[in-house]
Amino acid sequence: MTAGWETGTGRDHAAAEGGRAVPGRQRRATCAVVLVAMVVALVGPGGQRALAASQQIASDGPLTRIEISDDLNCAVWHAQDAEPEFYGETACATLAAVDGVLYSPEVIPGGLAAEGTPYTPVSQQPVQGSGSDADPYRIVTVVALGPSGLQITQTDSYVAGQESYRTDVAIANTSSAAKSLTLWRAGDCNLQDSDFGFGSADPVSGAVACVAPDPANPEAPGDRVEQWLPISAGSAYYEHERLDLWARIGAQRPFDNTCSCAEKVDNGAGLSWQLTVPAGASAVRSHLTTFSPLGWVPLTTAKTGDDDHTAPGGANGYTITVSNPNPVAVQLDAIIDTLPEGFGYTTGSTTGVTTADPAVAGGQLTWSGPFPVPASGQVTLHFGVVVASTPGTYLNNAGGSAQQPFTVSPTGDAAPVTVSTDPDPT
Repeated sequence: MTAGWETGTGRDHAAAEGGRAVPGRQRRATCAVVLVAMVVALVGPGGQRALAASQQIASDGPLTRIEISDDLNCAVWHAQDAEPEFYGETACATLAAVDGVLYSPEVIPGGLAAEGTPYTPVSQQPVQGSGSDADPYRIVTVVALGPSGLQITQTDSYVAGQESYRTDVAIANTSSAAKSLTLWRAGDCNLQDSDFGFGSADPVSGAVACVAPDPANPEAPGDRVEQWLPISAGSAYYEHERLDLWARIGAQRPFDNTCSCAEKVDNGAGLSWQLTVPAGASAVRSHLTTFSPLGWVPLTTAKTGDDDHTAPGGANGYTITVSNPNPVAVQLDAIIDTLPEGFGYTTGSTTGVTTADPAVAGGQLTWSGPFPVPASGQVTLHFGVVVASTPGTYLNNAGGSAQQPFTVSPTGDAAPVTVSTDPDPT
C-alpha cells in the first residue's frame, strides 16, 4: 500500500496490485430522508470499466447512505465520518463459488484477486419502505450466476436511527441437480476515515469486526467497530490484511474463523457459509453489518424449546434469552416471537422479564417493554404453547427491538420441535 496517492475515500491500493488504481467517487451531501436511484461510475486507468446501476437509501443517519449496485457491491456512509466505510466506496461485496467458478461484482476497488466471473444483473427494485421498525427501507437486487442454474435475491434493509443494516441473501436453485456452494459477505474496511486498523472476533456469536485505531494512540485499538454479525447459523469469520482477504476468496477458500486482531494492518473482514441447495429449492443466509463510533454492537437473541418432541396438539414451551454484550445497559422496547404454523400461545404462561401476556397477531407474539438489559448481561422470557396437530419438525424465530441506535439480532430459524405420535422419533 502506498501513501503517496490520495482520493476522497482513502489511500490507493495500487502499488500492491501491479499499479491498478481505482479512485473513489466524490462524496455527496445527504440531508433529510431521500430515496434515490442513480448510476454510479467507478473507473480504472483510462476509464474503461464502469460500475453498473445502483439504488441507495439516504437518511439522517446514523447511516446516512447505504448503496447497493445491481451486481452486489455495497457502500455505506456514517454521519460521523467524512469518508465512506469501505475502501473506494464499494470494496464490499457478495460473492459466491459454485461448480468451480467464482461469481462476483464486475469491479471490487482494490480487490482484483476476488474479481471473478461477473454476475448477470436480473433486476433491482426502487427503494421500498418508510424506514420504521415495521417497514424498513429495503433494496431488493436479483442476479444470476451464469449457467449454474443459481439465482441470488438479496434484500438489504435499514431502520432509520440504527447503526446496523441487515442483508438477506436468498439462493434459488432452478437446476435439476443439488448445488454446493460457498457464499461470502466481505469488505475492505475504511473505518473512521482510516484504511488501517485492528480486529476483533467473538467465537460465541460468530461476529467479526474491524476496529479503528485509538485517536489518542494510533498504535492501539480504539472503540470504533465495523462488525459482521451472523443471523444464519453455520458461518465462519475472517479478519486479516485485505490482500489476504480477497486472495482467499479468489482461491474459493471458505473463511476459517481466524483474526489478526492485535495487528494493525490494511484490513478487511467478513463471513462465509458453505451450503448445499437441493434442486428446485432455495436457502437464505443473513447477517447484520454494524458501524459504531462507541463500539456498541447488536444485542443477540437465543431460543430453546422445553422439549424436542411433542405429541400432536400437545403442550410445550420456549425460553427466549436476549444478551447484551455492551458495556452499557440497553433498554429493550419489545421482545418478538414468530410461532411456527399451527402453534398457539398458552394464555397466562409468560414468566421471566415479564408476566404479561403478549399481543397476538396471527403467529406473532409481541411483549412490549421497556425491559432493561444490564451491561454484559441478559434477560430471559419463558412461555407455553400448544403445538400443531400435523406431524413434522417446526422451527421458530425470535428477536425484538431496542432503544436506538441499538439493534437486536434475531435468532434466525431455531428451536426445532418435532411433532410426532412417537415420543422419541429418533
